Amino acid sequence: MKYIFLILFFNYAFCYLIIPLKYLPIYKNKSSTQNEIYNSIINIKLYTELGIGTPIQNIEIPLDFYSNDFYISDNPKDHFNKSSNLFSNIKFFRSSKSISLYSLEDTFLDGNNFYLGEYSEDIFYLNLTNNTKIKLEFYLPIKLKKAESGGVGLLLYTSKYNSERTFLKCIKRKNLIDNYYWNIIYKNDKDIFLLLGNLPHEINHTLINSDFNNNFNKDDIKSIQYEIDNGNTKYSINVDNIIIIYQNKSKLNFNDIKKIELNYNSGGIKLPINIFSLYEQFFEKYISFGYCFKNEFNMTMKIIFFYCKNEKIIIDEISTNFPEIKFHSNDLNYDFDLDIKDLFYTNDKYIYFLMFFENDNSNNNRIIVGKPFMKKYQFSFEPDKKLIYFYSTKNKKSEIKDNNINNNENKKYIFIIIVIICAFVLILAFIFFLFKFFLMKYMNRAKKAYELEDEYEYIPKKDLIINNN
Repeated sequence: MKYIFLILFFNYAFCYLIIPLKYLPIYKNKSSTQNEIYNSIINIKLYTELGIGTPIQNIEIPLDFYSNDFYISDNPKDHFNKSSNLFSNIKFFRSSKSISLYSLEDTFLDGNNFYLGEYSEDIFYLNLTNNTKIKLEFYLPIKLKKAESGGVGLLLYTSKYNSERTFLKCIKRKNLIDNYYWNIIYKNDKDIFLLLGNLPHEINHTLINSDFNNNFNKDDIKSIQYEIDNGNTKYSINVDNIIIIYQNKSKLNFNDIKKIELNYNSGGIKLPINIFSLYEQFFEKYISFGYCFKNEFNMTMKIIFFYCKNEKIIIDEISTNFPEIKFHSNDLNYDFDLDIKDLFYTNDKYIYFLMFFENDNSNNNRIIVGKPFMKKYQFSFEPDKKLIYFYSTKNKKSEIKDNNINNNENKKYIFIIIVIICAFVLILAFIFFLFKFFLMKYMNRAKKAYELEDEYEYIPKKDLIINNN
């Protein structure tokens, strides 16, 4: 396997976990229609792969950002079969195969995601390279509220259910982590990690980034409170202005949008329908020429999206004119932005615009940002104090990197100009020396001819007559 399933690190005073993650689609992708392809792009979940039981079973369970449940479903194929459109190619746990599974109590309790959960304990393998293992408690549900392989809840408290048996409290009781911080780190599109127990600037580990400490600076951290809406947690940022900036520097302001909501379980950016006409107008010309297309499909609401042919001339044309979107937050004193590099996904013959529009007038005051935004900006979370931390350093580093790229490009152009000038000077020097060579050769010939003429003795005619006599 590329990574060990769950890695435990003791770094002097720091105790933290780093868990590799991956995205899996929520719905099956038959790739028969553009709607199905787009649905599989934007509707995704972050899963972690764990080793559990005796003998070891490798299972895949998703992160749950909105509950505190730590539960593992017992081979839930029947639940998935009831919803045939759900993606079910997931590694499930089978309790009958584990001889180390143990029930901790006779009573059954409900959770946020299940009914009648049996509080259980089993062996979790934390490092498969040396068979490090530890016993962890979790719920084994008899009945699920929705088809799922399980869940790693990242909240500590909910209004209805037991808050002492959460995943974070369980691993802290086992002294596996120092604190309740959790962070999702994108090294690239494929290498994604869940860091538990500490903030990123506090640790240094090459699995996440070979230059980890330089990417995260504690002096650049700012924090805001979770949003609690009718008892439900939302990871939201207040924004004071949304600006659409065109290539000709003209701007449009949307002051009625007040929040951006962070959603790791999304592959796109969901915009309210009141911005739809702006992007429809942008794509209109390309749609009329048959370069781009507008489609829609129904989920809980009607979803409208755009996609285009994957042809260089079309991409270049769109890139030249595509507007940038900026979000300003007074709370964080920061301007967030998304441009064309962030907002298009290439899949074979087509490129897909990752901003989509939901026909729901009740959410016209917020934008929900998923993977394109989350992998660009680093956020950390502290569920005990209900705080969201933001590192402005990460984007500054990317800007520095971009500047370095531009500087390197400038240096490259300067080097080319210097080479051209040097070559031109060498050619002139060659021509000069060549000309000088032939000129000197000609002058030497002329001089020799002149000297040959000077070797004759000129005798006056008078003397010539006298001598002849």
